Amino acid sequence: MTLFRQVTLRHLFGEPGRTLVALLGVALGIAVFLSIRLANGSVLAAFSATVDAVSGKAQLQATGGPKGLPDAAYGAARATEGVLAVAPIVQAAAAAPDWGRQPITVLGVDLFSEPAFRSYQLDAGPDRAGAMRLLGDSRALAVSGKLAAERSLRVGDPVRLEFGAKTETWRVAAILRSDELGRAYAGRIAVADIAAAQEAFGKVGRLDRLDVMLAPGASAEAVRSRLMRALGPSAMVERPRTRAGQVESLLGAFQLNLTALSAIAVFVGMFLIYNSMSISVVRRRREIGMLRALGVSRRGAMGLFLAEGAFYGLAGSALGVAAGVGMARLALKSVAATVTALYVRVEADRLTLDPALIGQAVLIGILTAVAASLAPAWEAAATPPGQSAREGSVVGKASAVAFALAVGGLALLALAAAMSWGATRFRLPYLGFSAAFAVLGGFSMVTPILTAWFARGIRPVWDRLFGVEGLLAAGYLSDALDRTAVVVAALMVSLSMFVGVSVMVGSFRRTVQAWVDQTIRADIFVQPAASDASGSDALMPPSALRAFRAVPGIDGVDEYRAAPGASEGRPIVLSAATFDVLARRGSLLFREGHSAEIVRRAKARNQIIVTEGLTLRFNKREGDTLNLSTPRGPRAFRIAGVFYDYTTSGPTVVMDRALYRRIWDDDGVNSVALYLRPGADANAAMAWLARNAPNAQGLSIVANRDLHDRVLRIFDQTFRVTYALELISIVVAVLGIINTMTALILQRGRELGILRAVGATQRQLKRVILLESGLIGLAGYAIGVACGSALALLLIYVINKQFFGWTVQARWTPGVFVQGAAITVVTAVLAGLAPARQAARRGITEAIRAE
Repeated sequence: MTLFRQVTLRHLFGEPGRTLVALLGVALGIAVFLSIRLANGSVLAAFSATVDAVSGKAQLQATGGPKGLPDAAYGAARATEGVLAVAPIVQAAAAAPDWGRQPITVLGVDLFSEPAFRSYQLDAGPDRAGAMRLLGDSRALAVSGKLAAERSLRVGDPVRLEFGAKTETWRVAAILRSDELGRAYAGRIAVADIAAAQEAFGKVGRLDRLDVMLAPGASAEAVRSRLMRALGPSAMVERPRTRAGQVESLLGAFQLNLTALSAIAVFVGMFLIYNSMSISVVRRRREIGMLRALGVSRRGAMGLFLAEGAFYGLAGSALGVAAGVGMARLALKSVAATVTALYVRVEADRLTLDPALIGQAVLIGILTAVAASLAPAWEAAATPPGQSAREGSVVGKASAVAFALAVGGLALLALAAAMSWGATRFRLPYLGFSAAFAVLGGFSMVTPILTAWFARGIRPVWDRLFGVEGLLAAGYLSDALDRTAVVVAALMVSLSMFVGVSVMVGSFRRTVQAWVDQTIRADIFVQPAASDASGSDALMPPSALRAFRAVPGIDGVDEYRAAPGASEGRPIVLSAATFDVLARRGSLLFREGHSAEIVRRAKARNQIIVTEGLTLRFNKREGDTLNLSTPRGPRAFRIAGVFYDYTTSGPTVVMDRALYRRIWDDDGVNSVALYLRPGADANAAMAWLARNAPNAQGLSIVANRDLHDRVLRIFDQTFRVTYALELISIVVAVLGIINTMTALILQRGRELGILRAVGATQRQLKRVILLESGLIGLAGYAIGVACGSALALLLIYVINKQFFGWTVQARWTPGVFVQGAAITVVTAVLAGLAPARQAARRGITEAIRAE
């Protein structure tokens, strides 16, 4: 530690530029890793907080099928042995049109049952009559304190809420003071009397759930079994936290995907630390020799440089934590919007700081920095006592081990291929991520020998194009392989991430676009305007359904219903469509067979069609049977076909509406697809609907092309975070180029001085350094394209398929590779500008004074 304070710290603070570059490499990697983890964790914490807040002290929750539970279920639950208290709940998410259609969750509660489950106060002002107003006014609300503060609401203020196809004005009867409910849905929550909520939201006689509190000493599992018998075969009874666990499992793939991508930034940062430590060894070789002569042991010399690496890790991680928290705040809304679009509605506006996660990030930063310092530290320890070599005079030895590294790299690539096969053969998705890192490691290990071959192959070309400067630049690339190969590898990893993710996202987008063009064929789509907020609760009014059949030029009306369901105790999306119209005018993209034929067979035989994601999650295929929970008990349905669906990765079952109505006794319709006769004017039909459809102002009427554009906008939003990860990894690699070129100038100080002494101009030296930087960019580009292409295939056919259940066709867009070339070569040359100026300014006498 004495040596560290007196020697190492003096160098670190005496060379702030080099120190800052190395710290930024660690900081950016840790910042990206931490920000993604914090944003993901905050989204999940927000959902869990919502589940905890709305469930209160409930130990069990009972829910029904698509229509919920009948009112009579409340009495049946109360009469069940082992039940102490029951609270009936009606819940709906309404949109507030005056507040940018912000979702507001309304809980319909029985005020007399609530105290046992949830503690809150109704602040109604001086008269303290909030509860009486809620009971006496069918459109009275108690809004959360946070919502009241956010929207400057006071008792008596009107609030317009949109649900289904109707908009109604409610009145603030009280301000809800509750620490628990204030956290639910980011505070955008309100409470109403249950009878008023049932009437307003079209749920008269129905309940969304029952919160159950157990009697002292009662067994939760025993009471659960009794409740399931008492409430009927379609009821599901589970612990409140089970829902949070299901969502956590659902989000696991999404979170792991982003975390793995962010870990690549840490991986690239390791190369940067290696370079920085190598510079220290080159610059201080004379000093190390003197310390060894004065009695410092090999272990002491090695420990000195490992301590320097740990310093970079600790200080860089501290900067990374500060930056990561800021980046997480920026990414939070984007991640929450993606989760809402793909999985489940989440309101997250507050970042949850997890001390354990921050500690983990700091530990990762320190360990990776120390690991990256091992080779330079070993090189420093190998410096013999009495070493008086001039600064930078020792030639690197990486070429001696390049072949051994290449053999190890090929073995890693073979292992990656085996793990990819195992991931798809045995459906082990985590093997896919292991294979991706094995690919990165394998290509990194073969980079030195590939760089040497590249330098030898390019030398005659560079000689013809740029003369002696090009010849020297190509020679330097292979002569200093221990330095150049590392930065080529860092650039390769960054570019491979760019290419892999860009090809995957581009392929995914074109696959989705082709899917949209084939499957979304209706001329007009109609749904309640509040559907984005209310989800499956927002139903079309029957009067509007009748009007659709009178639209001029109408040829078919496909009524669609989506509701929560269950299969073998696991949640699914239960959907129904008008199979006659779907077979005649629509077209789904099936994995096997023709759409019209499969849909007609499913209708005729009372069979179902399912999404590809369901088959992967439930291990099913065409012709198998799937058990669904129905009001009459479990029932097995044969799978007529499996179709591709890119709107959600959740497991979805679709059946004919007539079959659905017959079994679930549910006439609800969430959306309608209108098919017009050939030649009919879609704009005229939409104008007719706007004039004649009941509650037309509460309907969202969208033309075919507009819906196409909306789907693609959601897609682009989903992958916005990955673009930021690509950019940051490129920045880390550019820092590595600056660092490496600086190290090479130090290592070649004497040689550059001799060149100046025999007549080389400053401009020629600059050209040599810039040409070498360009060669580094070209080598990184060539190897990065190969590695990125392998990563793209892994992402598309292994990771994406196993985790998300989406089949994507790989599409190789030339633009990606042109952009990659511009990024690597241009940035490599630009990164060499500062070192080139440094080389040109180096004095002749200083460089060759020992000659």
